[in-house]
Amino acid sequence: LVKYLTRRAWSSSLQRVAVEGTLSSRSGMTLIDGDTDEAYLTTRSLKAGKVLHLTASDEFSREGRSFKPGQDSIFEAIDQPDFTNNAMQFYDSSYVTTKDGMLVISTTAEKTSWADVDPVTGGTTVNTRNYTSGMVQSWNKFCFTGGILELSVQLPGGRADAGGLWPAAWLMGNLARAIFPKSTMAIWPWSYDKCGDIEGLPWKQEINACDDAPGHGLHPHQGRGSPEIDLFEVMLGHAMPGKPHVPAFMSSSLQISPGIDKTVRPHNGHKLNNSVKWYEGIEKSNSSEFNFGFWGQWCGPEVDDSFDHRRKYLQDAISVNTNLKESHFQDQHLYRLEWEPDVEDGYLQWYLDNELVFSIDAAALEATGSQIPLEPMYLILNTAVSHSWGFPEPCDIEQCSACYNCYDCTNPACQCALPEGMQNCNNLPAELKVDFIRLYQDRGNAGHTLSCSPPRFPTSGFIRDFSERYAVWDSAQKIREHYHQEQPVSNTYFIAFGILVVLAAVLLDILIFHKFFSLNSLCKKPRRPHSQTREEMSCVTDRTDATKSEILPLLPANVAF
Repeated sequence: LVKYLTRRAWSSSLQRVAVEGTLSSRSGMTLIDGDTDEAYLTTRSLKAGKVLHLTASDEFSREGRSFKPGQDSIFEAIDQPDFTNNAMQFYDSSYVTTKDGMLVISTTAEKTSWADVDPVTGGTTVNTRNYTSGMVQSWNKFCFTGGILELSVQLPGGRADAGGLWPAAWLMGNLARAIFPKSTMAIWPWSYDKCGDIEGLPWKQEINACDDAPGHGLHPHQGRGSPEIDLFEVMLGHAMPGKPHVPAFMSSSLQISPGIDKTVRPHNGHKLNNSVKWYEGIEKSNSSEFNFGFWGQWCGPEVDDSFDHRRKYLQDAISVNTNLKESHFQDQHLYRLEWEPDVEDGYLQWYLDNELVFSIDAAALEATGSQIPLEPMYLILNTAVSHSWGFPEPCDIEQCSACYNCYDCTNPACQCALPEGMQNCNNLPAELKVDFIRLYQDRGNAGHTLSCSPPRFPTSGFIRDFSERYAVWDSAQKIREHYHQEQPVSNTYFIAFGILVVLAAVLLDILIFHKFFSLNSLCKKPRRPHSQTREEMSCVTDRTDATKSEILPLLPANVAF
């Protein structure tokens, strides 16, 4: 009838968020997987020609690995809704495992619901996500600065025109935790270490070079942040009813702040021309083009009541799009990032199957004074489902009454609002498959580090002192209960009986709750931002604005209060 899942949040999360040093230095364990063939212990830089040595790898050979909180030394899967980028999925840690020698992230049309209590009205609302997927992060466990990162990946969907899915492999600086909006405000995606050139900088960049006493174990007069490097964000090929077909492509990006001045920067959706300013000296392949759909945006709190809105700042997406082929969704392909973290001679280069896609060097960033990232960064792998990615809005509302209102592929009334490849859930279930991850570094380069809190760029004290920004969704000591339903059930009698049982449990739980608990003791969850792209996750929500979550019994999505 239904599948109930009861999860206890990671009770030690607030004690674990201050991990210091590398895994190898803490435990004496090597970060090189014993199943990595000796032929892959070194690689040669495709740019500089220098030999780099393997420092970490994961071949995912052990079957059935669990990535639930606290169960893996390198990676951790997420258990929470994605509150960014018009997300339509709930991240479930059981959707990330190892199978047939690969890391597998699954995505299904399984629904997940949870109940929230509004702290103002006291009313209860049931929130539902129509899709369930997986995200795995190495945040505060495995971080590195510089080197060559290689991933062998088969993209989800089974075919290039499956539509609707948003698989990604990306890096973020350890000072921010992906999809945790409290941790990203005024931190993401700063890569800037100057004082005096930006008016009101301390309002915009929390850890800035103007601060002579930042505390929290940070260095004085050192600008810090959490830049983002996207190895790939893939938009599957798709066509909306009555609209032309859009071929599958990947975006490769560097996301940084500060951004180019608003008076001269290009506008999203418009190509470069002589009247605008952009970064010079960027190299891209003949098969790639600038991602003119998104050059960047304003960041800062959703409500900025400061003088002259000085908490707002610009973020740039230096990005190119590259068309993908059918084989990228049916076979393994090699995605490679070469990263040299140096203020003067640093660079980033993206490769697909050892063919250059895109290149940025330090000189190109002189346009804003930003830097090639120097921060310790961690890896994120996920598949999202969002109606602002792979759903080429505007939907034809004259022909489809479901436009903007219904994106449920299991609902017959919603099909006209979905890409053709996603209609009737034809692209689901889907699997993102990673054959291996390998990191190579230069043993003689002091800028290449393997730590989440290296001495030159510490993070542990700041994360410890602001642990509430990074805490797992919901209270660390409370039980969250979710309702999952994969397919509608046709047995009316069993459904009626199940609903009666659930309603009885609801009534009993409410009576007990109001007798023994006060709303003041309940935990807080950030309000879902209304951002349009994943890059906006730190740009639209105010930390002080939150809702409170109540411990409620298992609730089917169609039960109203």
